[in-house]
Amino acid sequence: MNKQGLVLIIIGMLFFAPSTWAVEWQALGEQERKLLEPFKAEWNSFGPERQLRLQKGAQRWAGMDADQRKLAKKRFDVWRKLPPGQKKIIRNNFKTFKKLPAGEKARLLRGMKWFEKQPSSVKKELRQRWREKTPRERRQFIQRHGNKIDRR
Repeated sequence: MNKQGLVLIIIGMLFFAPSTWAVEWQALGEQERKLLEPFKAEWNSFGPERQLRLQKGAQRWAGMDADQRKLAKKRFDVWRKLPPGQKKIIRNNFKTFKKLPAGEKARLLRGMKWFEKQPSSVKKELRQRWREKTPRERRQFIQRHGNKIDRR
C-alpha cells in the first residue's frame, strides 16, 4: 500500500472514530431505553456526545442501590435550582481540580472529608471566619496551614 492510501485510511479512521458515532436508540439496552424514555422522541436530534453522556448516566443509575439513587436525586435537584453563574463557577472549579496533581487532589479530599465530619456549628463558624478573611489572608492561611490539612 502506498503512503497516500495509508494516510487516507488513517484520516478515515480518525473521522469515524467511535466518539463521533451516534448511539442508535435500538442499540441501547432494554434498561437504558426504559430509563431514557423521556428522551426517545428527540434522541436522534442529540449529538453523539450528549447521547453517550445520557447513556453512561443511565448505566450509572442502573448500578445504584436505593440509597445512592435517593442521594443522586437530591444532589441533582439542588444542582437544577442553582443559578447559571453558580453552575459555571462549579464547573470551572471542577475542571481546575481535575488538572491538579494526584497528591494535591488527595490532600484536598482529605480536608473536605475532615470538614464534613465536623458538627454543623463548627462548620458554620469556619465558613464565617473564612468569609471574613481577605484574599491575601486566605492565601497566607493556606500557606501556613496546608501541611496540617495533609495529616488529617
